[in-house]
Amino acid sequence: MADDAEQRSVEQILALEEELERSRTASASKIQELGKRLSEAEARAIAAEGEIEESRAQVAKLERALREAEERAGTQVERVEPLATAAKRPHGDQRAAANVVEPTPQKPTSAAAVSLSSATFEDLRGLGLSVTQAKRVLDFRKRLHGFDSVDDLDYVPGFPSSFLAELKRQITV
Repeated sequence: MADDAEQRSVEQILALEEELERSRTASASKIQELGKRLSEAEARAIAAEGEIEESRAQVAKLERALREAEERAGTQVERVEPLATAAKRPHGDQRAAANVVEPTPQKPTSAAAVSLSSATFEDLRGLGLSVTQAKRVLDFRKRLHGFDSVDDLDYVPGFPSSFLAELKRQITV
């Protein structure tokens, strides 16, 4: 009888070991599948970031073309604020509700203005931009092959509106 009990215990241990091995194999397979899905998701996110940047550059070029056409025609087209920008404004801001675009002066008020077309990283840092903001401006300038207007900074992400308004007074194209 003791031999029978010992035999059943050995069989149970072997069954448990087989079940453990099946679980390990299933877990390894699941981990490999999740790793593959993560890699695919990362690749899609990188592609989407590139598409977003291309779209921003296209919008900036269209805005420039619109400004040029307005200048030639001597009129101004009413612009509708993008939803992403309007969503960031406080609810009490009437400009968002009215879709008013306030013109930004092209000439800087400061005598020591910095030109966006030739500003270095250090020049931008000297204006109070963070390292990230300065890099974004330089990258944006490189993608667009220059700035046509100080208003092009509206399309560079990461600038609070109050800071951007002050910055535009210190720069020129």
